[in-house]
Amino acid sequence: MSLGLNLDQPSGTFVPEPRHKSAGLAFVLSLLVPGAGQFYCGKTARGAMTLAFWLLALVVTFAPVPTTWLLRALIALPVLWIFSFLDAYFTAIEINRGQDQVVVRHIELFGE
Repeated sequence: MSLGLNLDQPSGTFVPEPRHKSAGLAFVLSLLVPGAGQFYCGKTARGAMTLAFWLLALVVTFAPVPTTWLLRALIALPVLWIFSFLDAYFTAIEINRGQDQVVVRHIELFGE
């Protein structure tokens, strides 16, 4: 039986609620710059990797490279772009629902 008391934290300890993330803003940010929506959602490693690979593919499209490299880059550009804005949108939704691993870990640590 639980009385709703959390004995792990001293009385009066303030634990802020996880911040709300706008799914629309995350979508638009990644639509404009691949990876920006992930940065907004706090997924910096994922955003950095997406942006880095997208920029690499962009550079390869304008570099004098073999045709196979050019074709791979031309496929990678739209794939990474689409992944970026869809992932940012759904990541923001997961964060707001409390399904994101960062949010779940926060709840486990602080017992909310």
